[in-house]
Amino acid sequence: MGKKWIAWSLALVLLLSFTLVGCMPEGADESDKQQPEQSETADAGTTEGDTQVDPFGKYPEPIEITACRVKTSWMGFDEGKDENNNWWSETYLDQLNIKLNVVWTAPNWGEPLETKITTCIATDDLPDLMPVYGSLAQRISMAGKAMDVKDVVDKWASPLVKEYLNYADGRALTSAMYDGKMIGIPNPGALDGTYNVVWYRSDWLKKLNLQPPKSLEDIENIARAFRDNDPDGNGKKDTYGIAADKNFGGLKFVKGMFGARDGWIEKDGKLEYGLIQPEIKPALARMHEWYKEGILARDFATKDPNNELQADIAAGKVGLMLDGTHLPNGGAGRALKKNNPDADVEWSLIPTANDPNQPAKQYATSRANDFNVISYKCKHPEAIMKMINLKTAIFEPENKPDFLKDVTSAVWDTSPGGNMEFWNAVVSFDNIGKNYKVAEMVNKEIAEGGDGSDLPVDAKTMFEQMNSWIKEGTKSPNFDVNWAMYKLFNAENGSDLITHKMATAEPDKYWYYDAFGGLDTPAMAKYGSDIATKSQEYFIKAVMEGNVDENFDAWVKYFHNNGGDLMTQEANEWYQKSKNQ
Repeated sequence: MGKKWIAWSLALVLLLSFTLVGCMPEGADESDKQQPEQSETADAGTTEGDTQVDPFGKYPEPIEITACRVKTSWMGFDEGKDENNNWWSETYLDQLNIKLNVVWTAPNWGEPLETKITTCIATDDLPDLMPVYGSLAQRISMAGKAMDVKDVVDKWASPLVKEYLNYADGRALTSAMYDGKMIGIPNPGALDGTYNVVWYRSDWLKKLNLQPPKSLEDIENIARAFRDNDPDGNGKKDTYGIAADKNFGGLKFVKGMFGARDGWIEKDGKLEYGLIQPEIKPALARMHEWYKEGILARDFATKDPNNELQADIAAGKVGLMLDGTHLPNGGAGRALKKNNPDADVEWSLIPTANDPNQPAKQYATSRANDFNVISYKCKHPEAIMKMINLKTAIFEPENKPDFLKDVTSAVWDTSPGGNMEFWNAVVSFDNIGKNYKVAEMVNKEIAEGGDGSDLPVDAKTMFEQMNSWIKEGTKSPNFDVNWAMYKLFNAENGSDLITHKMATAEPDKYWYYDAFGGLDTPAMAKYGSDIATKSQEYFIKAVMEGNVDENFDAWVKYFHNNGGDLMTQEANEWYQKSKNQ
């Protein structure tokens, strides 16, 4: 969420993060690991006699970059196209003289991808480019197979890419460091989209003559009214107040109202795990009162967030949801509108328990979740940096490269046949802020009464959807989609747009950062998932049974006895090293 509106010279990328592709270069001995062999074309774009380089420099002769990628069953290609013959492979060759060769694919992330990478490590047969998540990046590095890419980034990243990498005080770059080396080019994460708000059925609020919630007590009173006063008008007592699920979804944000912290916190010069701090106990006690009173559904602990809870939202059974800013654009949000065109939702900030004028701070990490790992054997590591540079330029809604000036649709995002072309871009590097720049352009066009014809292709779809909602409302065949886009991005109170502006203006007012900013330590990789799962189990038990002190103490004991102490030790080892770097 903390982002800056800057007139950048080149552009950003709004892609889903795991766009995997990879490579298999020629052999090299151990001495080559950190200093790849350079060929004549490796310095394409370098100004002779100094260190200036062209981050988009085209090689005089084609070079090959091998890669791997995930290709699931739902990642299709247009007829005659494949992993090595698509819009992106053609563009890399045309614009950079880089021939992309995807040498293998995995059918999914997780175990299928990990098995492939493990085999590559064992046989020392790695592609040049491996876009992977943090644990795999660390595994490749620990095996001595990852290039230290710090010099590559410093020398070849475009100004805009460097802007992104330095976003949020460079936390993405920090998270890419392992044992003193930058083990991959990180895909920087943005805070926007991770913020959570109070969503409420505004049509129910009007029917019951209630005001929007500002305080924790307001939220509770509205929830009671939604439970008791038949807001859907069907004469049945079949609605409840606050949405929650078996994964603690909808409730985890209550912790912040009472000052509890997720992740790692700094305390007396050391790192401690946030969820074993006593600040969480009053939050659990309050939620237990909700459960006893029936503000929460009695069966919330068995509700699957992707099935039962979504069905309740779509069917209009629940009136308050503590959820992300994107909720109207989710399947359940659109289904709610489709099922009941008169239904509507609005949002407000989640308040602190003691001060309705102070929003509850929310957890943010800005650690990179995935990395473009480059094999230590790669002869042209700068080529991968150029691919990232070009991708960000292509996805920028303004100031696109000249070769795209006459393109009438976003073919880099969606193919002519309707397939998701962005997966074929290979490198994993997300745009920071593109949607919001587009939204500003669209809102300006709507305010001025324009028809959208002069907008860049990236903005036309959003314009058509929002303009259709304003002019046609529920008369449009796709009114649920248009409504959702308007709810997220309208200038007055669009949830995504407004929280983005909050982040830009006062990030420290709305978020707190995880004090641990590195890659997961070995203990975190081994125990972290189980500890996170157990925390939810103990918290749900406390919400349902009460006995908050007893359940909290049992949870803290579990943490200490099941890897938590080792995680804490390793987190502090990283913390002390990071302060000395």
